[in-house]
Amino acid sequence: MNLRTRLALATAAAAALAVTGVAILGISFARYELRSQVDQSLRRQAEKVRAAEVVADQTGNEPGRPNGGRGDGKPKPDGGTTGYQIIDTIGEVVVGNSGGTQLPVTPADVAAAVAGSGVTLRDATIEGVQFRIATVGQQGGFAVEVGRPIDDVERTLDGLTIGFIVLAVAGIIAAAVLGRFVARRALGPVSRLGAAARDVAEAQDPNLHVPESGGAELEQLGRSINSMLRSLSDAREHERRLIDDAAHELRTPLTSLRTNVELLSTGRTLSTEDHEALMTDLREQMEEFSELVGDLDALARRAGSDQSGEHEPVQLATVVDSAVRRAQRRAGAVSIVVHEHQPGLVIGDAAMLERAVMNVLDNAVKWSPPSGIVEVTVVGTALTVTDNGPGIDPADVPHVFDRFWRAPTSRAMPGSGLGLSIVRRVVDDHHGDVTVDANPAGGTRVRISLPATSPMPR
Repeated sequence: MNLRTRLALATAAAAALAVTGVAILGISFARYELRSQVDQSLRRQAEKVRAAEVVADQTGNEPGRPNGGRGDGKPKPDGGTTGYQIIDTIGEVVVGNSGGTQLPVTPADVAAAVAGSGVTLRDATIEGVQFRIATVGQQGGFAVEVGRPIDDVERTLDGLTIGFIVLAVAGIIAAAVLGRFVARRALGPVSRLGAAARDVAEAQDPNLHVPESGGAELEQLGRSINSMLRSLSDAREHERRLIDDAAHELRTPLTSLRTNVELLSTGRTLSTEDHEALMTDLREQMEEFSELVGDLDALARRAGSDQSGEHEPVQLATVVDSAVRRAQRRAGAVSIVVHEHQPGLVIGDAAMLERAVMNVLDNAVKWSPPSGIVEVTVVGTALTVTDNGPGIDPADVPHVFDRFWRAPTSRAMPGSGLGLSIVRRVVDDHHGDVTVDANPAGGTRVRISLPATSPMPR
């Protein structure tokens, strides 16, 4: 069962409950009003009868006689008066309808006669006919009973009940039809949104867009989906560019490796110097190839992962010390000097932060002269790495974080052009900032600033 049908059924059910409730209340109110009118009419008729005077007139005795005005105790003809009867304190009918229906007497009626006051109302069935009876106690030891058939009232109530049932059924049918129409109109934007989403899934084209219409909530949903599609499109574009760039960059070392391997496989006799040079070239190419593959793997993993769940408190000094030890082992004669001043605590991924610092240090070592010095300064959660190399051209600064970008002066040097790209991505993932500029004392300066949590002096 689809949402449209469920919504229509829910509307019809709600309408059915509402109409049924109104019908029940209407019938109950009509019954109360009709019976209340009957009761008031009977009570007024009973109160208009002066029981003592009627008894005296009908029996020929003066009221107040010792026998209570009953004469011989037998009802006398009432001269055509119908619809009521008078009873005394022992429940006997003193005056009754001439030729009319005798009303039953109950103990409550006798109690009203004894008390000389009070009103009782009840239903009674007399000879198969339903009556409504009102009894009013009057002074002098009498009570007046007035009754009337209420078949007409019941017929009226039955007619009202049938009318309400017909109206209820018609209302439910109308509510179901209207609910179906409203559901179709209300869910139209949802259907269009679903169709557009299916088109995107079938075409596998995130450049398509879904409609942003149908009310505030659906417009917001459409904007969210389009924003997701734009992000997906950007991710696919970045992936495509990464693959294209990787294919381009891998082609050069692979071509060089293939050339050298083919040269070795020809069986040509090489001098010792040429053989050593060739083997050195192969080793360097293999190292460059391994470094490039590692950088590509790190960049691809970083681009396709959500690191928010892997962050934990990390001492920046610990990360820097570990990276310096690793970088120093392959720095040769270049020295790495560390200066620390109240290094702080950051929230992040220790392994990725260490890789970012390693990339900065390797870059600084690569550009440093033999026996040069690379200085690392840690203040709080900020890291600065400076070298005393040739420095960076101001025109190259905007491009240093681009993937596979290499300065014209560095084309002859080993490297993949991905090191600083990885640094930028890692720092961005940690909500930090990284900049590269010229060192006033000569060389290049790289600054990494990460959000501080709390200072932790060593």
